[in-house]
Amino acid sequence: MLVEQKPQGMARYLDIRIEPAAAGLENMEPFDLLVPIGNAMVTKGGTGVSLPTVASGDIATLPRLGEGPVTWEREMAVAKAFGVKEHATSPSSLYAHPQFDLAIFQQQHAVSK
Repeated sequence: MLVEQKPQGMARYLDIRIEPAAAGLENMEPFDLLVPIGNAMVTKGGTGVSLPTVASGDIATLPRLGEGPVTWEREMAVAKAFGVKEHATSPSSLYAHPQFDLAIFQQQHAVSK
């Protein structure tokens, strides 16, 4: 079986399922967040993902992953929510930010093992 691999650096986001009770949120249904990959960290043992740059009280305010394609406007809202200060004028200028750096995620994953 041939498996096609993405070139290094192609993964830009993680779809993270939030279980409200585990995140300290009450009276909410589970939801998904679109998280820039450089903002996520695999937990020790590899059973979950943490967001070290996000306070638990802020999780409910982050842009949620909706149905359908991710638009440029959605990407900019996610980028802003995760700390990109300036407005990117193109995908390449947006993805140059550390929040979208696959290598950061891989380094954090290696440390958490």
